[in-house]
Amino acid sequence: MEAVLAELGERYECEVEADSTELDLEDKGLTELPAVVCQLPAVEELFLDKNALAALPEAIGEMAALRELNARQNVLTGLPASIGRLKNLEGLLVDRNRLQELPDLSGCEALAGVNVNANQASLSANPKPDH
Repeated sequence: MEAVLAELGERYECEVEADSTELDLEDKGLTELPAVVCQLPAVEELFLDKNALAALPEAIGEMAALRELNARQNVLTGLPASIGRLKNLEGLLVDRNRLQELPDLSGCEALAGVNVNANQASLSANPKPDH
């Protein structure tokens, strides 16, 4: 794992350690999220802004510590259903993409804010159903 993390850090000019709580991959020309990112259990803040991501992997739902997901200004057309399992997720920033709908986020118990401005469809900024 250490060698993979070192390669990731070198390739994208960022600091990556197995116990990192923040990972900044903003404006790195990503077309897909490297699989190893979803295997970092300590990451609480993930910055993916200003890339060319069309999708996020289902494995992102395994990032149990994730509190903040920033994926602004990509070309995302959808989000994986697994995001709805991120109980600690407080902020989901996915404005300026090509999203047409959001997955069920009712499992995101800590969710305090969602930014879906400037997407292809009018999305609800309050995706948690009232009970």
